[in-house]
Amino acid sequence: MLGSHFVKMNVYGSGMQIVGKVKDLIIDPETCSLTDLVLELNKDVAKQVLGSRLVVGLDTPTAKARGF
Repeated sequence: MLGSHFVKMNVYGSGMQIVGKVKDLIIDPETCSLTDLVLELNKDVAKQVLGSRLVVGLDTPTAKARGF
């Protein structure tokens, strides 16, 4: 399967309800392995998870190494 096939693929939460879509993939070039998925959450799910605040954080080592 190509990596591009994952983009726009639905992401399911508990109860098999759609919580969002895959927006992008982050791959470690040294190990050629998938390290992270960038998700676009549905509006209602984002509000439930984040509350009234908008929180943007990429706190993974891979994201930091790439300057995100």
